[in-house]
Amino acid sequence: MAEIGDLVLHLLQEQHQIVGISVIESNLVENFEGPPTDRWTEKQQEEGGYLRWLSNYEGIEPHIHVYDDLLENLDHEEQLREIRENEDKIFYDKRLSLNQGHYFTKSPDELARLLAKECPRGPC
Repeated sequence: MAEIGDLVLHLLQEQHQIVGISVIESNLVENFEGPPTDRWTEKQQEEGGYLRWLSNYEGIEPHIHVYDDLLENLDHEEQLREIRENEDKIFYDKRLSLNQGHYFTKSPDELARLLAKECPRGPC
């Protein structure tokens, strides 16, 4: 489970891009009733959610394209497959595609090193 001080990468799933990084600032709030607007469907409002406060957001420019820079990068394929064999709760599946609904997933050290290699300004 994530802890205060851990880093969070901001992934825009529909654009397939990692666009920023933040730091977890709070403990997990498990009885979160949703945002104060109507952004959640009725079903989401009934199910509730969880919340972590974040701080120190820094954008990554240019963004890391998850497929072009990582998942479809042949230089990383073997290592990504090895990581996936050992970890079942990460943001990509065995086909090297994004896992839908995996909003908070851990990043093993090997995966963090690959992401750092793809960070446009050096290690993120």
